[in-house]
Amino acid sequence: MLAGIIGGWNAVLDINLLFTLLFSVPLGIVVGVLPGVGAMVGITVLLPLTFTMGPVVGISMLIAVYCGSFYGGSVSAILINTPGSPAAICTIMDGYPMARNGEAHRAMNAAVVASFLGGVISVILLTLCAPLIAAVALKFSYTEYFAIAIFGIIMVVTTSEKGSFAKGIAMGTLGLIISTVGQDKMGTAERFTFGILDLSRGLPLLPVLVGLFAISQALALTEKGTKPVHLQNMEKRTGLLASFKDVLGYKLTLLKSSLIGTAVGAIPGTGSSISTFVSYSEAKRASKTPEKFGTGYVEGIIASESSNNSVTGGALIPVLALGIPGDAITAIMLGAFLVHGLIPGPMLFIESLDFVNAIFATMMVTYVLVLFVGFYGAKIFASVLKIREAILVPVILVLSFLGAYSINSSLFDVGISCVFGVVGYILNKYNFPLAPIVMGLILGPIAEEGLRRSLMVSKGSWSILVTQPISASFLALSALIVFRKAYVLLFSKKQKPAAC
Repeated sequence: MLAGIIGGWNAVLDINLLFTLLFSVPLGIVVGVLPGVGAMVGITVLLPLTFTMGPVVGISMLIAVYCGSFYGGSVSAILINTPGSPAAICTIMDGYPMARNGEAHRAMNAAVVASFLGGVISVILLTLCAPLIAAVALKFSYTEYFAIAIFGIIMVVTTSEKGSFAKGIAMGTLGLIISTVGQDKMGTAERFTFGILDLSRGLPLLPVLVGLFAISQALALTEKGTKPVHLQNMEKRTGLLASFKDVLGYKLTLLKSSLIGTAVGAIPGTGSSISTFVSYSEAKRASKTPEKFGTGYVEGIIASESSNNSVTGGALIPVLALGIPGDAITAIMLGAFLVHGLIPGPMLFIESLDFVNAIFATMMVTYVLVLFVGFYGAKIFASVLKIREAILVPVILVLSFLGAYSINSSLFDVGISCVFGVVGYILNKYNFPLAPIVMGLILGPIAEEGLRRSLMVSKGSWSILVTQPISASFLALSALIVFRKAYVLLFSKKQKPAAC
């Protein structure tokens, strides 16, 4: 069952990789602890650093930050009643009441152990499922990839965490338009370049990501200003074994939440927030004492943290097996794959199997480090919450500009990142979701090439899209999701009582 993980241990034992993980896991926890920063900003800022590394070390660093940040979000949720990331929003419901009751250490210990176990379960499922999906995907043609790309974009648009359905559609469309900028990949025509030579190669992914997520967030933090932080006391402490016994006392909740998180994470466009709410609700529904949830009940923390950390393995399943990002963060990681000359998808398991096995093993080591670093460094990470925006914002901006410049040594790219930083800030301010833009930018070329090549094969007949069973199924499911969402919105408006 764990053949994929075992096969990658030779790469994991490399001293450079181990030092990278020892640096990246604490850094991931720190960016997760800081409200308003999170994995998105951390990975975007660090992405340029991976270009000077080997593929295994570079991708492993991003994955370690990704995994560490999910646990980090629970620290601020428990101690200051503010989730470090949206994934930890359900952790607040029981974590902060436990901290106020003098059980801050028990809450944080339960969170890190549940995070570890949920992450390990997701890695095992990733190791099992990704190769099987890749084997099936080897039979896919361009038609299937077009349909899957459309499905991924639709899922992100319809499940965006903020903003309306119409705003999600608008942002997804904007992402698709941005993806067409530059020279036509199947011809010589210039599209939307307006005579600017630098745009002929298209809008570079990294500067766009840096602008949308890192620079825009720095601007938002500047606007918010510094607020005093009052941490709950962390006096009582139990051992690691005692914490494992505490969490394993709710092993059914742990297992169910981990499976839910992995399954939801594997569906493009869903993500950790949805899985956390589903897992928390299911744990409360199945509990013999549902009235305890929300009052400082450790089972609520276990359900939330095991679920949101298991999303990490699930979200990598479509990335590795199909080349389709599961969420906006894995879309950024997909960009790192491409920069290193790796094409995620079914052929990755044939042409770069050693790399895939190393990634499986690296994720397992990462969660072991999350457990020990998170458990023994809890007070240190809690103190990170006292960092002021006056220090944090300049650091983010400097690293963002360096990252945007580094890939092509181009000031034009820095300008692009600044433009998209302002655009991202404005869109965030008016509750426009940014994830659909990223998914449109990443999946747009896949969808375009799939559609055009399919039409070439069928000599212009669109019927090819519905005569292939897999593509027809994904397109029908996409249409069903859109119509259902539209119906629910229209129906709910009709049911609203008139204002008095």
